[in-house]
This record gives sequence, structure tokens and C-alpha cells, in this order.
Amino acid sequence: MKRKEFWLINCILFLFFTICFSTFGQANHLKIILMAGQSNMVGVGNNSELPSNLQNIQTDVPVYISLMCDASIANQWTYLQPGDGELLSSHGCELSFADGLKQTYPNDNFALIKCAMGGSVLAAEWLSPTAGGPAIYYTSFINCVNSALNSLPTGTTYELIGMLWMQGESDATNLSWANNYEFNLTSFITDVRSALGVPQMPFIIGKIDTQSAWTYNAIVRQAEDNVASNVNNCTIIDTQGYPTDGIHYTSAGYVQMGNAFKVALTSSLTDNLPIGFLDNVSQTSGSGWAYDQDAGTLPIDVHIYIDGRFYAAVTANQSRPDLVTAGITPNAEHGFSFTITGYDPTRAHEVIAYAINYGGGDNPVLTNCPATIGTQPSGNSTISNVAGPSNIVITTTQRLAGAIHSLTWNGKEFIDSFDHGRQLQSATSFNGYGECFNPTEAGCSQDGTGNTSTSFLQYLNASGNYLETQCLPAFWTQPGFTAPGCGSAVNTTQRASHYFHKKVTIGIPNMPHVIKYDVGFDIPSGEICTSGTFEALTGYMPSEFSVFWTYDPASQQLTALSDGPGEQGLPVVFSTTDNNYAMGIYSPDLPDPQWIGAGYGRFRFTSENCTKWNCVFRENSTPAGTYNYQCYVIVGSLANVTTSMTQLYNYLSPVSVGGTATASPLSVCNGAASTISVSDYAGNIQWQSSADGFSWTDIPGANAASYATSAMTTTTYYRAVVTNGSSAPANSTTTSVTVYAPLTAGEITGNVSPVCFNTPVTFQSNPSGGNGTNTINWFDNAGNPAGSGSTISWNAISSGCGYYTVSNSCGTATSSTACIVVNPASVGGTATANPSSVCSGTSSNITIAGYTGDIQWQSSPDGSTWSDISGANSSSYSTPALTNSVYYRAVVTNAGCSSENSSIATVTIHPPLTAGAITGYSSPVCYDTPITFQSNPSGGNGTNTINWFDNAGNPTGSGSTISWNAISSGCGYYTVLNSCGTATSSTACIVVNPASVGGTATANPSSVCSGTSSNITIAGYTGDIQWQSSPDGSTWSDISGANSSSYSTPALTNFAYYRAVVTNAGCSSENSNSAIVSVSSIPQTPVITQNGDTLFSSVVSGNQWYYNDTAILNATGNYIVPTNNGNYFVIASDSGCSSDTSSTVAFTLININNPTNNLQSYKIYPNPATTNVLIECDDEIYQQLLSVYNLYSQLLFSTTFYKKTQLNMASYPKGIYILYIRNSKNSYMQRIVKI
Repeated sequence: MKRKEFWLINCILFLFFTICFSTFGQANHLKIILMAGQSNMVGVGNNSELPSNLQNIQTDVPVYISLMCDASIANQWTYLQPGDGELLSSHGCELSFADGLKQTYPNDNFALIKCAMGGSVLAAEWLSPTAGGPAIYYTSFINCVNSALNSLPTGTTYELIGMLWMQGESDATNLSWANNYEFNLTSFITDVRSALGVPQMPFIIGKIDTQSAWTYNAIVRQAEDNVASNVNNCTIIDTQGYPTDGIHYTSAGYVQMGNAFKVALTSSLTDNLPIGFLDNVSQTSGSGWAYDQDAGTLPIDVHIYIDGRFYAAVTANQSRPDLVTAGITPNAEHGFSFTITGYDPTRAHEVIAYAINYGGGDNPVLTNCPATIGTQPSGNSTISNVAGPSNIVITTTQRLAGAIHSLTWNGKEFIDSFDHGRQLQSATSFNGYGECFNPTEAGCSQDGTGNTSTSFLQYLNASGNYLETQCLPAFWTQPGFTAPGCGSAVNTTQRASHYFHKKVTIGIPNMPHVIKYDVGFDIPSGEICTSGTFEALTGYMPSEFSVFWTYDPASQQLTALSDGPGEQGLPVVFSTTDNNYAMGIYSPDLPDPQWIGAGYGRFRFTSENCTKWNCVFRENSTPAGTYNYQCYVIVGSLANVTTSMTQLYNYLSPVSVGGTATASPLSVCNGAASTISVSDYAGNIQWQSSADGFSWTDIPGANAASYATSAMTTTTYYRAVVTNGSSAPANSTTTSVTVYAPLTAGEITGNVSPVCFNTPVTFQSNPSGGNGTNTINWFDNAGNPAGSGSTISWNAISSGCGYYTVSNSCGTATSSTACIVVNPASVGGTATANPSSVCSGTSSNITIAGYTGDIQWQSSPDGSTWSDISGANSSSYSTPALTNSVYYRAVVTNAGCSSENSSIATVTIHPPLTAGAITGYSSPVCYDTPITFQSNPSGGNGTNTINWFDNAGNPTGSGSTISWNAISSGCGYYTVLNSCGTATSSTACIVVNPASVGGTATANPSSVCSGTSSNITIAGYTGDIQWQSSPDGSTWSDISGANSSSYSTPALTNFAYYRAVVTNAGCSSENSNSAIVSVSSIPQTPVITQNGDTLFSSVVSGNQWYYNDTAILNATGNYIVPTNNGNYFVIASDSGCSSDTSSTVAFTLININNPTNNLQSYKIYPNPATTNVLIECDDEIYQQLLSVYNLYSQLLFSTTFYKKTQLNMASYPKGIYILYIRNSKNSYMQRIVKI
């Protein structure tokens, strides 16, 4: 049975496993082996052929199996057993493999995770990210392993000690797949180890055999040998010669394969590498355990690396009793912990712990490494800024670890971001190794065009026009791979321990087309680099940027540049042929005097369809530290770029700098002096003064950074004219020294007298001159203090007078006296309307209370625009008849004081009541359609009461709507009532059409022979008919012109379905039932052949034999032995359909009176006989016919036999009989005497 039929048994085993596995306890430790590949890893060996020692469940080996083709299998832990292959009755190499491991390491706990898929292809379904994936089975495999590990019982620890791989047969059926197998498998091993955090995990390859089914097996086998030789900690077994069925290995072959896998893995484990686990790590600390069997009970060291840089060495000697309980270590002192300080918490960091081998040799990475502390940013960001007619937009992506993926301006893309090398990004190389030791920001060569980057993005901040990132760059050529021009990778890690830090700003002052690009490369201590090449910035551009230019800062001219390729000392510019788009690169730090003629590179890659520029710095010595470089990228049209290059060069070149001029103090009294100074200047100084800030005069002898003025009587402006070498002079900012006038008190201003009672009154002082802060004090007319400050305010209750004094550093002055006369204030009062709401055409009365002063009533249509009401000056006012809502108020004025408005009284007018028209329906409608009439009254006052009536005036309901199912046609209306009266709506009518009825379709006849027709009729229908036909009862087609109640089909050769689609008066159609006409084929016309006394029909079944035109009773077989002379023919029938009549055969009976004695190969005895006659044949003839006739040629008995038979003649009368024997070679006759 298939594995999905194994579900119930699997569930039982899962429950058994759950109960038993939990007994290992919280600290149980498992050594786990992964198994993957195609059908020869799935396993198709027959369980019945297994040796006895492998026939039982291995209850000490947990196994997690996922056959990724079958989603109905619940992936789960069970125990290893026969039946863990493709079928319940089959197995793979896992049985002998696990059995051998347990015999070699009886004290260890092993578990298997097997995730495989029959017929799968590495080049398609197992493709890993480095090779262009991830493909479906690579992703499923990683998910399968993680799911298995995550579903282990709580407290279980584990280590992944190896992986078995049996695959390649499918790839050997296609030349392209076979040729790419070495690269694809190398990438797969690297990516699996990285994804599972076990970079040194042993990987055992099962080398495919040389079956002819695998056309390109030689290519794949060689590729597997190459991978085993070139990839670290990778070995191979050769399955050539294992027993197979031509495609899959037999049971014996799988046992042999498992034993070989076990030997290969154990040889990888014999050095007793240390083991351990990084349990947890945070921003501040981490902990775990490490143990080396070679050290016995002694602790070993653990080295901690953060971001690939050595951070600390700790000793794993802390107590971990759980390791003893789990049987991992002989004593408890193998735990370790460490603290983390000195790392920027805004950055994400990668932590790796190495167990130091006690006896020397490889120092393996602890399980669960690398670990990430902090939050790693996504890498996706966008910044932009305006540059001329468009924005410059820069985009980074997670795929490129924050490198610049796209730069657009004015609808044009400037970056050819193809793989992980063609971006706007940075890279370095050292010691002349080129791409063989080449940290690269965006990723590595093996990342290809995939969606992930080997680089590790630590930080990203993007806002407005500013972008900042930091990453750990990937080595362009990964370990185990080669690069053109330098050979194999020098680096042994995937990433460099360097920090790449960039700051990007779009636009600088007055230069919107310039992008400032600052990049820093931090090289750690301990890295031996004698020289370095820093590609501070490189840009890969689409091939349409095909015109190369160079910019000369001295002449500020643009000149055409050849293709090169190579570097030069002057900046380069790439443009399109129409000059509408261009990009240039400039650094004020180039050219380097040590590298004249280098720094700016240009390259054209015709086959890759792109161009490249770069900005390169070289260092003859590269000790540890940070190397910072500044670059400027200029984007726009060629004219924009040329202009911006000139501006940028002038901006960055040495010039005169005027600086900032300041005066201290900025203001002085008449006759005092001040000191003028300048800062942030570059050049020689000449001070100037000006009375108005426009006309300037040199001050003789004023050439220092500060200048002390003479006694001043007027305000004066000062500036420094700064000249730096031969550059044009630059002016500093302008500063001024204000000279204060003499102090005067001035006059009191503010409120005009008289004022109204309690009116807020403000007296405003108006001093002038002097220096420093004025101190102002107020006094009443009797000299009593009244307040202080520049103003004094109070509410006028009574009349009175006052004055103020002012003093500052220039003296004291007294103002003249000011007086206020107070009048009583106006009071607006409260206006009221009674009633406040009326029907159209009625009036209301408006009154006012609590007011002081003279009244003038006003009205307003909107409460905003007011008009006086002529003659309305009393405390009450009666409105005219109103048709619209009106607002009223009183304007009250007392003793010439400012008027006060009363509150507003509003009279609301209700609009006339109208019934409106009935809505919400359409007519005509189909029978039983839901109908809703919607009322639409308006106007009036109060709650509406709505009643519905039919056309005869009979009540039918109430409420704003009325609904029913339309059974018959009719009309209706409604009335609406409120406090303003009653109104009646117009009448609405509904016309109801009858519903469609599909009826019953009947076929007569319902079964016909091929080539005949049937008649289809329908009854009990309502509506117009459209007949349809279908070959399968599912897909229907209209029959053109078939619209009556009966339809005669054409001659039919296949089953046919018919139905009527009935539509009445535009209502929804209804289908009749389906009438089915079955069609039977007409059998072929039989052909009669004669062999001796027997006639045979060419038709196997359904025959009816005829003698002289009369059917022979029960003669329905494919042959007949005639008993009479005459004419014979046969007709074949099938499912009620008959063939044509065969040709007639005139048959003459055998002459039994002249039997032949030609039975040389037969023994017939005894003869004469009393009861039984034995008949034996020496020839090997499968079937023979034996017939017995009397002397009247009447058939008495017939049978078939092989080799021999016995004829019972006990019931025959005494006499002479004829035995007739016929076979495939001849026919024979013999007389038999019964006595």
C-alpha cells in the first residue's frame, strides 16, 4: 500500500513515540543525521527480503520522515522500522545505516530526519539560493528539518552530525542538468550548511551507478567526485555494482548502501571533534556549553567572534548538571557564559562561538550559530530630492543588503542591477588577490540573480534625501569557488569582518544634481593586509549610457573619452547619445599623487549589455583602522552634469572665505565704543565701515581679526574683506553697532476719553532713546503708585488721571498727565420668540428683557447678514406672516457707548407637506418577484403617518415602505399625515409576467443503435423552448432552429444528452431534465470458416447460428458442429444491435460409414469396450475436440481434452460408434465397438 494508507498505523506509532520518547527526560541529547535525495533515498526495497536482524522496529532510533510528494502524510516523529520507504512494504538504506551506527556507538542516541522525493531534479526542484533558487524541494527540505527539530520534546538537545545525499539519476537524463551538477551540488551543500547553522557538517554523497537509463551518468559521477574532492568535510561512496532492478536498488542493494554510508560517516567522526550548543545570546550576554571527548572531564575553551572579529575567549567550566542527566558529558563543568560590551546597540551583530579542539585540529562552530543580536533592518528604503524637472530617487533592497539597487531621474533608470555585483556600491580587495579576496557590499558571485544576499546588513537609516547603512560584506568569491585571473578563493569565510559604512545625501547647497557619497571601510586588527584597493564607489549602468567623457577641473571642459578600458586621473562622465541623461563621478581626493593617471575607471561590457565606472583609492599599507573617502555622483542631463561638475569643483577648491563678523556690544550709548571681530575666515583681512550698509570705506590700519571702534555717535555697519592668495576677495557677513539716542519719556497714548463704564482702558508709554532695558512705573494724579511696565490696563469704573516715569542706563524721564471720563455701558439683554416654530404663513412675537439702552430690532435670513426693521424700537415686536425661517435680535445703544446685541431669537418655518412619488420598483416583473414600494414625503411638521392603499382604495399596509411578492398585476398609492395636514401620492402600477417552467424531457427511444436517431419531446413547460445537446451532460450547446416541443435527433454514433431551456416573457430561464440517448455500436459482420465438421464465426461472442434460415436453439457460441446437411449462416449481436448476415455455408456431414484409421499418434483402448475407453495423444497439442456419432451420423457426445481423456460408454447400447477427433493440425475418425 502507499504511505498515505499507512496513516492510521503512523498515528498509533506517533502516540507510542510520544509516550516513549518523553522518557528520555528533559536533558536528552540526540545526534541527528539528515537524509535527502530522490527515489533511491526514499527507498523501494522489498521488506520481505530484509535479513532477520533488520526486520523489527528499532525503538532506540527516532525517525522523522517527509515524502514531499504526498501532502496527506502528517510529518511526525516515529521509530525507525521496515516500511519507511516509498510503500508500507518497502525500505531504503536507513535500516542498515542506523543499525551499524548503534553497533559502533552503543552509548550514543541517534535520530534520522529523512526528507526525499522520487524523480526529483537538483537543477530544478532542489536548486538552492546560491545557484538561483530556492526551488520547491530545497525550501521544503529546510522547512522539514526545522519542523522536525522544533517538534522535539521540550528539553531535548541535539547536534546535526552529518547528511546523506543519494540523488543525481534524474539530472543524468539531461545534458544541461548534468553539466551544471557540480556547481549546483556545491551551492546546495554550502547553502544547506548555512541555513541550518552547521558550516562544517559532514556531507556524504551517494555516487550514482552507471545504468544505461542515466544517459549522462559519466558526467554526473565525475561531478560528484569533484565536489567530494573540493568541498570541505565532504566524502563519497560509490554505489556501482550494488544489486539493482535497472532503476532502483534491491533490498540487498539498500542494505549495502546503508553500510557504506555508515562507514563514511563514522570515518568523518573518528577525530572526536568537540560538540556544543550556543543556548542564547542577547545585546548584553550569551551562554551555552562545549565538550570534547578527548579532554575527558577537563573543560575546553570557547572563542567568541562578533561580526567575524575575535571578541573573547572563555572556558567552558560552569556547572551544567543537565548535560550529565542527558548523558552528553561525564561531569557537569562544561557550561560557559560571557558578557557583551562595546558594540553599537543600533546595529545588528552576528555572534559565532567556536569550540577549541583539546588535541588540536579543527575547531567546530557550536550548534545554533551564527546568532543575531539586535534587529536586522529589512534593507528596503527609498530617498529622493528635487533636481530640476524631476526628483532623483534612490532605492535600496533587502536582496542587496542595503546596496543601491536603483537610481532614477526624469523617468530614466541609471543603474543596471542584474546580479549582486552590478549596483551602485562599494568593494575592496587586498594584497593583489583581486576577486579572490574581494569584500563586496551587495553580495557574492554565488548569490547570482537570487533574492537573498550573503552580505549581512547591520544598520539602515533612510529619511528624506539622506541614506546611511552599515554592513558586513560578502566575499565576492565564496570558499571553494574560483575567479578568473586569480584562481581559488583566498578567504575561508563567506563574509569579511570589515564594516562598510556609507552616508548618501541627494543634493548639496545650490547643487541639486549632486549626490554626496561618503564611505568608510573599517578593517579589524589581526588581519594581515600589506596593501589595499578601495573601490569607494562603482556604478554599473545600462548599455544605452554608451558615450564616455572626461572632465578637466583645470579647464572646466568636457572631452570625449575612448572606451579604454582602464583608469585615468580625471573624472569620467557617461551619457546617452542624445545627451539627455548622464552620470559623472568626482572626488576631491583624486588624483592621488602616488598613483598619477589612476583613480577613475571606465569599462564597456558588450556581452553583459552594460557599462561601468568606478572611483578607486589605493593604499600601500593598510593597518587596522577606518579608511574614509568622499565621492560625489552627479546625475541629470549632460548639461546638468557639466555645470554641476564646475560648481562642485569651485565649491571644493581652496577659495577666499569671508567668514562671520560680530560686534560686541551690538549697541552703545552715544559716545561709547564697540569691538568688531571675524571668525571662520580664510585669507587676509581689511575692515570696512558704512553709514548705510551700502557704501563702504576701508578703515586704515584695521587688518587684524578684531577691531576696536572709536567713540560713536551714530549707528555704523562693519564688514571684513578677506583675500586668500590669488583668489577673488570674499566679504564677511555684515554686522552693525547701534548708537542709542538720548532718553525721553514721550506722551501717554491709548484709549480716547470719554469711555463707557467698565470698558477696558490701556495707557501706553512711549519712551525713546537711551540704552538697556527701560524701567517704567505708573502713578495716579495724587502720585500714588498704580503699576509698572510699558502699558497699564484696567476696567474704567470712574473718571481719573495719571502719568509714568521711565529710567534706563541713560537716565530717568517723566511723561505728561492723561485723564479718562467714564460713561455707563450698553446692555444687550435676552431676545425670545413665542412661538419659536410656525407653519408657513403664520407669525410670531419677539420680546426682549434685561437690556439697558435704546432698542433697534433687526432680522436676518441666515443669522449672519442683518437688516434693521423700520420702526421696530420697542421691547416687543410682532412679525409679519412668515414663509421662511427668520433670525431676530435687538441692537441696544446707551449714551453713545458701543452698541450691544441681544441674544438671537430664531423662528423656524416648516415647509409645505407633499406626498412625493412612489420609488423603488420596476415593471413589468416576473411572477413571485419581491417588490418594494418606497414612500418619499417631505415638508410639514411632526411625525409622518403613512398608509398604503390598492387602486380600489382598500388599505394594504402602513410605514415608509411596503413589500410583497408579485403574484398578479395591480396598482396602489399612499397617504401621509402630520401636523400640517394630509397629502396623497400618485399611483404606481406593477405588471406581473408568469414564471418560466422547464417541464419534463423524454427520449423515445432512449437507446438506439449507431447511425439511427431518436425523438425528444417535452411536456409540462411554460415559455419559449431552446433545445440543447451535450456529449457528457456537463457542457451544453444550443441546437440551431430546435425551438418546438419535439426534436428529432440526427443519426447518432455516440451517447447524447438533451434538455430544453425554457424562457417565458424575459423571466429567468428554467432547464428541463436531461433526456439521455444511449448509442450502441453495430457489431462487425461475422465470417464463417470450416474446419472438418465444425463451423467457426470470426466474432467471439453474441453469435446466433441459423440453419436453412431458422435460428438454431442455444447455438450462440463462436462455433457449431452441424448435425444436418444444409445451409448455415450466423448473425452477431451486441447491446441489442445486430450485424449483417454472414455469407451462407452449404454444409455436408462427415461420412461416418467410412471411418479412417489414421490415428497413428493416438492410443485408443480397450476396443471393443464394455464401459470406459481411454484416449491418449503423444503430441503436445493444447486443446482437442472429441465427438461420438452413431451410424446414423447423429452426434451423441462432445467434449474437449488435452493429452488424454476417458470416455464413459456404460450407458451406450451395444453396437458400433464413430469417434471423431479434431485439433489444430488435423481431424481423425475411429470405429469403437461397445459389447
